[in-house]
Amino acid sequence: MADAPNGNQGPRIGIDMRRYHDRWRRERTRDRPGQVERAHRAGRDATMSEPGLQFTPDNLEIVFLSFEGSDQPYSQAGGLGVRVSNPTRALARAGLAIHLFSVGEPDLPDYEAQEDGQLYLRRWPQWVSACHRADVYDGEIERVHDY
Repeated sequence: MADAPNGNQGPRIGIDMRRYHDRWRRERTRDRPGQVERAHRAGRDATMSEPGLQFTPDNLEIVFLSFEGSDQPYSQAGGLGVRVSNPTRALARAGLAIHLFSVGEPDLPDYEAQEDGQLYLRRWPQWVSACHRADVYDGEIERVHDY
């Protein structure tokens, strides 16, 4: 159990990525004796020495799932919409394929490509939005169940 900021013991959430990565590296290199030592001396990670293991705009797509989205003012009610819209646009402008699933304006299409086809807006669930037109949190229970 990890200490919470208030000093209480709470449940541990998430995984220890260092331990996971170390185990993964051992499994990837166990059939290649000496490669880890040679890579270490050369100043690089043995697991990333193969060209197929590196992320590039050609082999990476990023998916965001957010209750609020980029449709103003309908789905930007509490600040989350701006906090998800700005990074997704910036990543798309950098050449990465980005998919943003969010609650959207009911009168807009459920699918839209922006930023020269790098940002794919997926407005979800449009049928609930059509019944609850006030804002993104109108009909919240139905939306959560449909997600």
